[in-house]
Amino acid sequence: MCPQRFAPDSFDADKLRILQQVFDSTWEQVLADHPSRDGSNDEDLRTQLAKLIVLSAEEGISDPERLRAIAAETLAMLLDDRKRDPGRP
Repeated sequence: MCPQRFAPDSFDADKLRILQQVFDSTWEQVLADHPSRDGSNDEDLRTQLAKLIVLSAEEGISDPERLRAIAAETLAMLLDDRKRDPGRP
């Protein structure tokens, strides 16, 4: 998955590179923090992660650590919700 799919044309190569790095490191953290998650939803989660990172960047958040923290926190909530309601997409 690549955040570039969801990024506006106004994002330059450096910004896209940073967003990809944030995406990759955040996903690695999700794998480490939630090893027992239902992997059948991983593609959906990865898409949501990419969109969330791009949306946050569009809102003016440019610090990679801040982007990573927002993305990780949001994904953790999504995973917790899915754990409580396994039928949830």
